[in-house]
Amino acid sequence: MPFEDSYLMVMPIPYYLDDTGRVWLERLWYHDLKRHFSYLPQLHLAAPQLAKQDEADLVPLSDDDARRVRFVPLPPQRSKVEFLRGLPRTLRTLWQAVGEADTVHSGVIGWPIPLGWLASPIALLRKRKLVLVIESANWRLNASTQKTLAKVLRHHVSEAIGRWFTNRADLVIATHHGYLRSLATHPRGITVVSPASWIEDDALLNPQRCSSDWAAKQATAARFAFFGRLVPEKGVRVLLEAARQLAAGSNPPRIDIIGRGELLDECRRAAADLSFVRVLEPVPYGEAFFNLVRQYHAIIVPTLSDEQPRIVYDAYSQAVPVIASNTEGNSDDVVDGCTGWLLPAGSASALAQRLLQAAAQTARLSEMGMNGLQRARQTTHAEMHRKRAEILQRLKAPRTAHARPLQYPSR
Repeated sequence: MPFEDSYLMVMPIPYYLDDTGRVWLERLWYHDLKRHFSYLPQLHLAAPQLAKQDEADLVPLSDDDARRVRFVPLPPQRSKVEFLRGLPRTLRTLWQAVGEADTVHSGVIGWPIPLGWLASPIALLRKRKLVLVIESANWRLNASTQKTLAKVLRHHVSEAIGRWFTNRADLVIATHHGYLRSLATHPRGITVVSPASWIEDDALLNPQRCSSDWAAKQATAARFAFFGRLVPEKGVRVLLEAARQLAAGSNPPRIDIIGRGELLDECRRAAADLSFVRVLEPVPYGEAFFNLVRQYHAIIVPTLSDEQPRIVYDAYSQAVPVIASNTEGNSDDVVDGCTGWLLPAGSASALAQRLLQAAAQTARLSEMGMNGLQRARQTTHAEMHRKRAEILQRLKAPRTAHARPLQYPSR
């Protein structure tokens, strides 16, 4: 059922205009935005407007889609100086856009400061319904963070502001329970857990293909892979240390590292020293990506932050289990011993030991992969949006005190 409110979505992701005035978006963001059209007939999108750049991953809006959304241009914020210079216009634009909306969709992250810190208080002041979506808390300190005074201050300020908005929103949609436990301490509105997923129905393997794939993989030596940004918070250094520990033994399993980031050279140096480690170029998200994921016996997710890595569901969609750190972002989505294994976050020795055990239990990996596939069927991109559309309908119903949080999907 469509949500008929005039719905203002405030996003830090920019949109681009070419010389003809045509709108261009990042490919995956455009794909996600189109899902909103089926249940938000009055969608407005406030976001930084930039001139189109020669980037391969930008795609133009179709004429039909351009009629389904009204863009509200905000000043660019590519630097702190640019953000501050444009702040008065940003505030004026958001004040007017919020005033024209019935419901405001905001967030808690962004750079140099979250746009939600501007849009959410305006929505509260103007008595508009506030929907807060929490998919990350990237200000938080973790084991990989170099704890400077600025980062510690940012952590505490962002945590306090994020909690203040979360407790005052009419609806909070979080990707895992940890965000609700820490931020929704005294919520006045509805709180919901809804994991984020990009997988499409046609990317899900059918049972026959799963069986043939696993029959072939069980006849080969175990292969594991890491997919993601090569940054400390993804646990890349934990993985590299685990690989060094495996090198001390005999017959270590092959490990492929696929991604880009600040630790790319460090990964390449490790691969030069360790014959069983390779660093591969990333492939575009889509068929080529899923074909690559499917080749592995398990995906390694050694995250140190509390984000919910979408690679977990990408792996499940190909009947591939995960070996993940036991963070709040992973523990909601990985059923230990059923769809993968959970390990102490930051423990290279635990990861090395588990990789050796997994390499000797390919039949168990096959079983866990099939369990993951069943979970993936509940968490496709289309299903995520269908359930978020259902959640929005709750804003029309009278609010009950201390409503119990909902969880999608059920475990």
